[in-house]
Amino acid sequence: MKNYFRKAKKCVSFLGVSLMLFSSATCVNSFAAVGDQQEIGSNLVYSEKGLIGDINGDGSFNSIDLANLRGYMLGLPMYSHIKDMLWQCDVDGDGFINSLDYGYMRKALLYNEKLPKEKLFAPPVVAKSKTSMPSVKATEGVIITDFATGYHHTLALKSDGTVVSWGYDSVGECQVPAGLKDVIDISAGYAHSLALKKDGTVVAWGDNKFNECSVPAGLSNVKAIAAGHNISAALKEDGTVVMWGEDDFNLQNIPSNLKDVKSISACMLTIVALKEDGTIVSWGEQFNLNELTGETEIEYGSSWVPAPEGLTNVTEIATGSIWAAALKDDGTVVCWGDQWFCNNYLKDLSGIKAISGGLNHLSAIKEDGSVITVGFNTNKQCAVPEGLPKVAAIFAGGDRTLAVTEDAQVIGWGDNSFWQNQLFPDLTNVKEVSLGGIAAALKKDGSVVAWGNNPGAPTEYLPDAFDSNIKKISSQYANLAAIKEDGSVLVWGSNSYGQCDIPEKAIKATDIAMGREFVLAIDEDGTVVAWGNNEFGQCDVPAGLNSVKAVAAGYDFSVALKSDGTVVAWGNVAGHEISVPEGLSNVVSISAGFNHILALKEDGTVVAFGTNMFGSCDVPEGLTDVVSVSAGSDNSIVLKSDGTIVAWGDDYGNQCTNLQGLKGVKTLSSNGTFTGVIMNNGTLYIYGSTNLTYRNIWAQTDTKPEN
Repeated sequence: MKNYFRKAKKCVSFLGVSLMLFSSATCVNSFAAVGDQQEIGSNLVYSEKGLIGDINGDGSFNSIDLANLRGYMLGLPMYSHIKDMLWQCDVDGDGFINSLDYGYMRKALLYNEKLPKEKLFAPPVVAKSKTSMPSVKATEGVIITDFATGYHHTLALKSDGTVVSWGYDSVGECQVPAGLKDVIDISAGYAHSLALKKDGTVVAWGDNKFNECSVPAGLSNVKAIAAGHNISAALKEDGTVVMWGEDDFNLQNIPSNLKDVKSISACMLTIVALKEDGTIVSWGEQFNLNELTGETEIEYGSSWVPAPEGLTNVTEIATGSIWAAALKDDGTVVCWGDQWFCNNYLKDLSGIKAISGGLNHLSAIKEDGSVITVGFNTNKQCAVPEGLPKVAAIFAGGDRTLAVTEDAQVIGWGDNSFWQNQLFPDLTNVKEVSLGGIAAALKKDGSVVAWGNNPGAPTEYLPDAFDSNIKKISSQYANLAAIKEDGSVLVWGSNSYGQCDIPEKAIKATDIAMGREFVLAIDEDGTVVAWGNNEFGQCDVPAGLNSVKAVAAGYDFSVALKSDGTVVAWGNVAGHEISVPEGLSNVVSISAGFNHILALKEDGTVVAFGTNMFGSCDVPEGLTDVVSVSAGSDNSIVLKSDGTIVAWGDDYGNQCTNLQGLKGVKTLSSNGTFTGVIMNNGTLYIYGSTNLTYRNIWAQTDTKPEN
């Protein structure tokens, strides 16, 4: 769904002009084309989807349409229903509906004024299907207008032109570039992502082993994009196609004189282009797998059938691993590619109004709004949920399908191993983040959103106690610990070492830290209470330790910051070469990684000690003005007073590199190979590689089942 009305803004500054321009005294039927000009006449002028400016759908452009447009621009509630028609009114092609558009249309209506032809047409709209996806309210203030489904990750386009991504993040395919905005189209490949901006340029991120993210220099005037397995494609305004990425299967061997292309789709072995006249052009590899391998018993992938000659009246195209499909205007589907797969799964489809291709399955919406899915069922991707409401838009990817119903529900089925088949959690209005195995965000309203690796957790959902009144959180491995406003302590997750068994002694906690299967808490009297895994004595609090104001937990060691600014460490400190520097004082905050400790001093300098295998303790020379520190597994991240970040140490997941240049950061948390950054506006962004999290589970309390 690429309609520019999604980006429409009520431009208050132009309302006065709009009011002066409006007049309903004249009613003229239509526009007519005369050479390179447009003027009032008896013939109707149509864009891709209908008569220009015909908001009320009566077949003419008149003062009623102008009144509707004005009403919408003024924000009058009774005109909100016309938003689906407004894209036609963007006659100046700037992607917004404003008084300039109103002025153009009014002059043409009243004065027979000739306007340049292009001024009467909105930017080209390339629809993924004949259906229209309703706006999805993901979270408070977050509206999604489009989805894209990769193999194990999902992209969502928000109504403000920004992009979010979630799921498996092995090579940065979920790492949306900081500051990306003004996006009008998205596409997800096997492990890379593409975004098309409204200025016609393309942005790519994720896997780049085959240069699929190396957007050609100077590429512009793009109106649609497609991400394939290891390849990327762009459709330009002039109807030509540009390719980059893997070329083992001749995918970049674009047919000569290819033009007038309307939409494109890419898979592992072939590219399909749908032309404006409803015909298709397909290119890429065509082979016999039996001949290549010398095998005689191969069925799947054994014989490639080229696209049928003379295929016409196509309205939509889709591709899978080694097959392609075309939807015709009579509701039938024509398939080609792997002969065995097509003959066994993709034959005799009819009554279809929209299609989408996964790896080895095809998902389709029927005329009555129901869904059918055909193909391999290895991850139950063909098991359409019973009672599924009428569907308006469908997105197949990998071994899964994501559907948006007519009432704007998002329902997914099939492979969900990385929770890629549901909406992302609400990571706005966040005030604290902890990124252990279970990651958690504490929101300003005192509620918690959690996700991540939770082996051994009793449920996939947080207890109701995490719904509100939480003031402090800490997570690690398979546990989440929290302090409530009254000082009481909560621990959820695995209880392998009794870490969820809060001591009988009444604790009114002021700080808490979660290590690997053990918990540290500071009681209101300044003493430390510890419980859980004590293999290395990490729960043996040193005798006489008091006046503690902060605690931090490493992998198997514990750290305490006293009110006098000194630091105490115990547990497996010898195994991590941890020795508190002699004379260390005036410390105001501490952070413990897997193997090292960071201490922030009152003067804004940082001291690091512990295992230094990857340089995590090599504090940059001259580093000052630090206000916050966070230790990852073998890396260190600090926040400076000007809102910028300095990072050093292990950069395995680019968790250090990707943070360079960020501004406006309020707080941060690093763990393992990724870092969470909370911006000044309360939005949480996660940088680095999360591929060590082998199962993501959104543990949101607001998504618990009723029973």
